[in-house]
Amino acid sequence: MADDPRIKYLDTRKSLDNAMAGVTQISTTISKFSKALQANPWHIDMQHGLGSSAHHEQGVLKSFDPETWPTGKQIISKLTNMHNLYQSLQVTWNSIAEADRKNLERPADLLGKFHP
Repeated sequence: MADDPRIKYLDTRKSLDNAMAGVTQISTTISKFSKALQANPWHIDMQHGLGSSAHHEQGVLKSFDPETWPTGKQIISKLTNMHNLYQSLQVTWNSIAEADRKNLERPADLLGKFHP
């Protein structure tokens, strides 16, 4: 049963979901900072986060820890991992007999659902 490609598919899919969550986290951090920068760059204090002004728009970052900013290496690593897992998912999908795919989501269908 350990060699069951459906089990491998589900395990890889779970890993891919986690990888996509990591990419979403990076995207959210960058997006929130971008919104804060556009809203009022004078309220950004890179040493202590954003200022405490009441002029922050709803949904715009209210505090920012520069230590959470992703490095280029982290971004590339997370994206590479996500792409590699997707490729592995596709290979595993191709190894599953068509009759056994009925309760599994096609890898190609995941692409349209992921919007970090």
